[in-house]
Amino acid sequence: MNSNKIKTIMMGDLKDIKKTYSLYVLPVFEDFSQDDIAITNEDIKKILFKIIELKDFEGKEKSKVMLYTPDSNIASKILLIGLGKRTKITSEKIRITGGIIGEEARKCKCKDIVVDMTITGENNVNTMVEGIILGVYKFEQFKKPEKNSFRRIENLSLVGNFSKEQRDINKDIILANSVNYARDLGISPANIITPEYLTEEAKKIAKKGEMKLQIFNRSEIKKAGLNGIEAVARSSANPPYFIIMEYFGKNKSNKPVGIVGKGITFDSGGLNIKPSNGLMEMKMDMCGAAVILAVMNVVSKLKPDVNIVAAIPVAENALGGKSYRPGDIIKMYN
Repeated sequence: MNSNKIKTIMMGDLKDIKKTYSLYVLPVFEDFSQDDIAITNEDIKKILFKIIELKDFEGKEKSKVMLYTPDSNIASKILLIGLGKRTKITSEKIRITGGIIGEEARKCKCKDIVVDMTITGENNVNTMVEGIILGVYKFEQFKKPEKNSFRRIENLSLVGNFSKEQRDINKDIILANSVNYARDLGISPANIITPEYLTEEAKKIAKKGEMKLQIFNRSEIKKAGLNGIEAVARSSANPPYFIIMEYFGKNKSNKPVGIVGKGITFDSGGLNIKPSNGLMEMKMDMCGAAVILAVMNVVSKLKPDVNIVAAIPVAENALGGKSYRPGDIIKMYN
């Protein structure tokens, strides 16, 4: 569903880059030195160190400055991003830095980006990739694209002396894209994300991941004694479903991990209707289900050696003559 994925991600040395990028990103620490720069263009180096010498940029955490270098054979823009103190760097701070890079790429409509990883350390490439994918995200699936609008990063290059293990970033790409998938589900309107829509998503993921799938319809829910779901969905034109997804690793006899996600695609409050100032946000009452579907999407691709049972009740709480009343006694499954 998400349209903001990065098309191509490459890794290598700066000297191997054969094209000119629209944005070169250099994350720096407060104790930034000449040895930290992989860039070889002496004119650009002079500009960078003059900025630091004048203290216009000091490498403070989350600080940033954009430089314009039209004559550069590497990029027309250079983005300096502060990492703060070298001794206090963490993987989460690298992820946040990646998020800032993604946001800035969108703002300046830069579709071809190179990120210098020589300062942050090549072992932080995983969290940097995650951060960039999460940072460039923007929900605009239902907007008509404007002329010359930014839709995604076409090419992302990460430069550094990477080992074979560090070059394996597929897991991080899958994780970050699945987070954005959950975001899409949560932000989309309730007339799109219905109980049936979530059920169809579960079917796709289960098929892709070779999972066992059970889907209870309205009558089966009632027969099974799942009266809470049945009561909530009673006045909705959109029928409820109860989804059970089962994934098995190598040893099917191992005790499974159980995960549950609430999927109320719109919670009006029924007869006890919600206040109007927060009613629009009630489309997000299915975010638990969105997270579980995103998790199972990751599982379908990475195939971890663990057994998982995911339960997702999906329904819409609408207002009508069949709505349950405040004070009604409802016999729950347990």
